[in-house]
Amino acid sequence: MDRFLAMKERGETILFSELLAEIPSDDVLRVLFPPQKRTWKQLATKRGMEVLKLHLNGFRQPEIAEKLDLTSNQVAYASAMIKNSLYKSIPPYIDVDIPSLRKILGLEPKKRVGYTKLSELLQGMPSDDELLALFIERGNIVRPGGKPPPTSKDLQLLEMRRQGQSYDNIGEETGMDTKEVQRQISLTLKRILRDLRIDLDVPALHEPIEIHSKEQTPVCKKAEEKKQDLTVAKAPEGFLCRRWDKQIFVDESGIIKVKELEFQLSSDYEPLMDMFYSAGYKFVVDNAAFDLALSFEGQNIVDFEAELRRRAVKSAAARERRNEGRKKWADHVEDMSNMVIGIESIDLFETGFHIWLLLNTQHTYQQQRDYVRERHEAIMLFVNHELQNARRRVWQKAARLMPFANLVSVTITRQNTVQYTYELKNRIQEILKMDTDEDGG
Repeated sequence: MDRFLAMKERGETILFSELLAEIPSDDVLRVLFPPQKRTWKQLATKRGMEVLKLHLNGFRQPEIAEKLDLTSNQVAYASAMIKNSLYKSIPPYIDVDIPSLRKILGLEPKKRVGYTKLSELLQGMPSDDELLALFIERGNIVRPGGKPPPTSKDLQLLEMRRQGQSYDNIGEETGMDTKEVQRQISLTLKRILRDLRIDLDVPALHEPIEIHSKEQTPVCKKAEEKKQDLTVAKAPEGFLCRRWDKQIFVDESGIIKVKELEFQLSSDYEPLMDMFYSAGYKFVVDNAAFDLALSFEGQNIVDFEAELRRRAVKSAAARERRNEGRKKWADHVEDMSNMVIGIESIDLFETGFHIWLLLNTQHTYQQQRDYVRERHEAIMLFVNHELQNARRRVWQKAARLMPFANLVSVTITRQNTVQYTYELKNRIQEILKMDTDEDGG
């Protein structure tokens, strides 16, 4: 017997890290991660686990595709399927002991160990290796070109600032430009809060910082009156983001400007992305963020931030509506799962199609008949939902034909199935026949 199956039989806890270290076969995974009853679709596959392992180890999609000899689409599909499947259900005997995976799956982090407050961090002054370990423990993935953890040098800048040194003095002592000091301190604080999940309990370090050395223009005064924390405007030259052909920045008047660049090998979206997340975004694509910032060229950064907050609120409301809808549907499916297992098969014929539903064998034939009659509308809702989310081509074709067809019969068999027969509407049949005739069929 496979050792993981043996552990399950003995009631032992299986660590997810052990599964990734020694990925079992699809047959074993099917037992460890039982399929959903309504579809009987396997949740976890060996390919999906292999993709997940490489992703957690810091490899990007093209690299994973090359290592596993897959296409990029195959990697993307396997990654989405394994994450969505695990997100829905993880058996109680499996312990997700990988912090980054817990973060991906939306699970509460295990009890934090180590630093929890900025004051403690500055007192301890951990080394780069210790900060890297903390970065990983808090659920972050280390990969080349990815977001870096704070360094001991970053902490030294914070400590110098906490002790009351000016940005000019810090710059002179460290050999950095004054504005670069300001930007680095701002980014470090965000990384500590966002990536290390450490509370910023040192007010002197996270209060809004004003960097304008010249007399404020009316536009800047307006921004101050609105009391917006425009951290991104405090970067060198008001730097927001850069890609291969353009750089977006904020001038001293708070106006968003665009500078054309010669071909650049590296891109930097971090200050802009931080601004999106500070506004309330849960997820944002860097290219989409860049394009939105680009559309605000010549406008004030305050107006841009206001638009981000407006969109974030709208997105949050839409997300809440979707979650409510998903919950209602989940309750509906759970209510039906005691009787209706799911769609077994779909057969197409010249003038319509059959849909076969598999019923729970634990119920008698009469109980099945009564349920199908009483819950007809609910079953039809279930069928339509399954077809709209289907991946099989035949099912997808039935979904496209459904609006043009009529339900003509319902047949409950003694083989624990119910057959729904649909026929295309007469006018649709006439059109299809005309098309066939014109083609010489």
